[in-house]
Order: sequence, then C-alpha cells, then structure tokens
Amino acid sequence: MKPYAGDASLANTCKKVLEFYKKMAEEDLPKQTDYFLKTENFDKIKKSFDSKSKSERTKEDVAEFNKSVDDVNKAATAFNTVNKNINDTRNYLLDYWNESHKNFIDSHMPYYK
Repeated sequence: MKPYAGDASLANTCKKVLEFYKKMAEEDLPKQTDYFLKTENFDKIKKSFDSKSKSERTKEDVAEFNKSVDDVNKAATAFNTVNKNINDTRNYLLDYWNESHKNFIDSHMPYYK
C-alpha cells in the first residue's frame, strides 16, 4: 500500500491488526480448539463411566476417567489464558486503530470555518 500524502500511519496500523489476526488463526485458535476436543472426549468417557455401577468399574476405567479430567482441566486453563491474551490484544489494537484513524483524519481532512 502506498502512503497517502506521505503518511503511512494508517497502513502500518492496519498491518499490525492483520498480523494479530494471522497469529491468532495460526497459533491461538488451535489451542482453543484443543479444549473443545478434549471436552468432547471427556463427555464420552464420563457417559461411559457413569453408565457402569461402582462394582463394574475397573482400575483402567477409573484411570481413564481421571486422565480425561486432568486433560480437560489443563486445556481449560490454556483456553482461558489464550482467550484473555486474545481479548487484551484485540482491545489494545482496536484502541490503537481508532486513535490512528482519528489522527489520520485530523491530519488530512480539510476543515472550513
């Protein structure tokens, strides 16, 4: 993109926003998807576990259930951390974009009295 009247501020800000969305799609969303997959797996294991009486449950059943609980808890922690980082960065970039836009318009919009 060529700068408008030598001012590349808006293009540079846009580039930062697009880089954020690219990073989010490539790195952050797979971490969030992992949470949903582990939750889905946990629900299947829990349903199977709950369908058996206490006397029918084997040590392997209990171990599998406990492992799935740990997996979901770790995935939930990672999901919350990633989600907070995404939200914080998005809010910062939205404010940055709005300020850049305001400054760009103020610099290049003619005002008449």
